[in-house]
Amino acid sequence: MHIVIATSTAGVLWCATALAEETSEEAPNGIPPATPGVAEEAAAPPLPPKQPPLRMQRGRSERLATQLQSQDNQETEVHWFQEGSKDQFLGLFSQEYGEESQGYALILHDNQQHPDWPGLVHKMRTLLPAGGWSTLAIALPDRWDIPEVPAIDREQTVVDSPSKSDGSGAPSTAESEPGSETGDETVSPPPDEQAPENEMAMASAQLDNAPDSGAESTSTTEGLTFTQLSVEYPPDEIPQVFQSRIQEGLSFLKAKAPMPVIIISIGSSATLMAKQAHELRMKDIAGLVVIDPSPIDEEGFDASSDASGLRIPVLDIAPQFNSRSNPKLRKQNAKRQSRTTFEQEIVLGSGRNFEGYESYVAKKIRGWAKRVIIDKSRFGYL
Repeated sequence: MHIVIATSTAGVLWCATALAEETSEEAPNGIPPATPGVAEEAAAPPLPPKQPPLRMQRGRSERLATQLQSQDNQETEVHWFQEGSKDQFLGLFSQEYGEESQGYALILHDNQQHPDWPGLVHKMRTLLPAGGWSTLAIALPDRWDIPEVPAIDREQTVVDSPSKSDGSGAPSTAESEPGSETGDETVSPPPDEQAPENEMAMASAQLDNAPDSGAESTSTTEGLTFTQLSVEYPPDEIPQVFQSRIQEGLSFLKAKAPMPVIIISIGSSATLMAKQAHELRMKDIAGLVVIDPSPIDEEGFDASSDASGLRIPVLDIAPQFNSRSNPKLRKQNAKRQSRTTFEQEIVLGSGRNFEGYESYVAKKIRGWAKRVIIDKSRFGYL
């Protein structure tokens, strides 16, 4: 019996020694062997830092710039204004190649588009240089008219559930609502029935009680509206941002050469530009083109009177069908104010967006601008 025990003990010692040697070969320098899966997790690269959200206009512009640069478009110069800031915006410059240089055309696209939007914007940007007009199309801020959702009043009583009936059609008086008094005692609801019945209130309660997973405290966003929480420009800031970008575009063009500048505006940009052009000096722009201006539901903007009341040369272009605003009112206002520099062109057969008539519109603008700029003594270009 003692021999068997000794043999067993020796066998155990031999196995332990062999296991120790094998372990020492797999994990040198006394480092314990890695647990499967742990090494892979430790070696995984850290997640990239979370980037702040971009405005939708900025995203469209970056994709457009990448596309134009990948196509090696030699006729378009991609330029970023305010590069590196949160207000960075895109500009596309095309040098004229006509027989005689006429000047510059600053092109303003419609709302929620980009500087090379298919159709009218692209055609004007690429066709006007052949007539001697260098073009600069710039990105403009998006306007989002989002109705505000009223905040939930957490102290407001939740909508009661339908009253119970005793079968006769009248509400039953035998049972009282939870928390009401019946006789000498007050009936309180069980704990489970004290939860809010309204799903929206329940969701709000869950958000209030949820732990803060972000670096910023939830108290900084409490009470803010949806528009205030958005990264997009608020509607009341759009005119100021719009005007700032116009001024930067004009400065960019004037730095190239002292030549006349006309502004071509479309849709809501035409409405904004017609209003702000009253504050520009005549030497800043030689003429303004407004193409089917869109009404803006905001005090102080009137497309029918702002465009027709300007003293600078104005070309008003409108479609024959489905126009965004009434071109007859603009023409009547110009006539009433004796604005001889106001001209209007109704593109026969065209509808909204001038689909199929883009080249015709570009040709009309080029002819009008040539007549306006040739008479240099009239508009101060001697």
